Amino acid sequence: MTKKLNWLEFIKFWSQSYNPRHYPDEKYYFPYIKQSKLGKEAVLKLFEWKNGMPLSKNKKRVLYSVVNNLSEINNFRKLKKVSEKNIKEFFDFVSKIIKSGIVWRIFLLHITKPAELPMIDRFTFTAINFLKIGQIVKYDKKYQNLEEYLEFRENFNNIIRRSKLDYREIDKALMAFGQFLNNPQKFLK
Repeated sequence: MTKKLNWLEFIKFWSQSYNPRHYPDEKYYFPYIKQSKLGKEAVLKLFEWKNGMPLSKNKKRVLYSVVNNLSEINNFRKLKKVSEKNIKEFFDFVSKIIKSGIVWRIFLLHITKPAELPMIDRFTFTAINFLKIGQIVKYDKKYQNLEEYLEFRENFNNIIRRSKLDYREIDKALMAFGQFLNNPQKFLK
């Protein structure tokens, strides 16, 4: 007999294991994500937070493209409700700004609508898929597309509804759980 997962307990347990490294949320994420309008400094700080370290020259060049398109980005951010069509159109726009790397493209989507558009990376992807199918699925190139992200988003938002917790708590829990699944020995050190 299998026991049904208690989402609240699961999220609380794993979010405590989240390691913010050198970029704690309170200093590098929340002050900028909560701004009503994204500016150059907010974008830089948020991407540094996501990167976990200062940005290289190449990554800063990508951010200059983002900064040059802040008007469009903030217009999307102002939408009261976003449909899948809105997301697809905005993702196409974002893909012209950030030419490679879906994680950064999705992160740009995330910073426009943090409660509706979750971040994704190899750890959260692995965690969601393990919870869904009971197997470890590594986040490789074949999963790095908008359709996979939309499915991830649906699963992520289902966890929000079931647990009634904040999106950031869920992201922290999934990150920690995914790190554990990817390398249990390293995680437990």
